[in-house]
Amino acid sequence: MIYFGRGGVSYRVPATGGDPVAVTEPQENVLQRLVHALPDGRGLLLTEFVGTAAQARIGVVGPEGGEVREILTGTMARYAA
Repeated sequence: MIYFGRGGVSYRVPATGGDPVAVTEPQENVLQRLVHALPDGRGLLLTEFVGTAAQARIGVVGPEGGEVREILTGTMARYAA
């Protein structure tokens, strides 16, 4: 799968092509950026920007999508094995 953000929502599309499918729901005044796939298809790690950079939060969402679960305040998280 290829994951990307557009219009404040995270999407997935098969690497072979096809129609994008929303993984997250749009939220008022929230932009989801810096989307990274977790290993073994466990979901996504992303940053939600709300207001200022100091208010940004790191979150995760499962592989089938749904609500983003906040982990901590911050930006630009990356997964490292």
